[in-house]
Amino acid sequence: GFVMYNIATFDTDVIRAKGYNAAECFGLTVWGRLFLWANWVAFAGGIAVALCVYTVCGRFSELNTEEARGRFVAALRAPAMLCSLLQFVSLNSFLLAFGLFGMAKMDPVRVESAVVAVLGFVVIWSELWVIRGRYKDASEVPQEIRITELGYWVD
Repeated sequence: GFVMYNIATFDTDVIRAKGYNAAECFGLTVWGRLFLWANWVAFAGGIAVALCVYTVCGRFSELNTEEARGRFVAALRAPAMLCSLLQFVSLNSFLLAFGLFGMAKMDPVRVESAVVAVLGFVVIWSELWVIRGRYKDASEVPQEIRITELGYWVD
């Protein structure tokens, strides 16, 4: 809702906002332009990811045998990575749009949302780094190992 609202009201809230001289820039500051791009990337990426997931789930549910489902899942590695990257870009664009909100839509410019967004980037990226490390550790475990031998993985 946040992103769609920002796109729909960009003209009234940013371009023709009070306090900007129409002869100078129509409110299209650097922050305003970045705000618009961040919202569009977040919106388009979010819709694309939702459609990808919808399509994959629909096709998967049509498969009747475990063998067919296994082949389907194995063939999804590259598309799933692309969808994951798109989700990551969309999420970061959403956070960027939130951070630019006070700088693009408020007069005088407010930086509080940008500070919160920077903190959000730090928290999200550090968590993703931890998950990446766990995935790397898990991928180094031999396939033949029994679950009881994993130790701290299942504790």
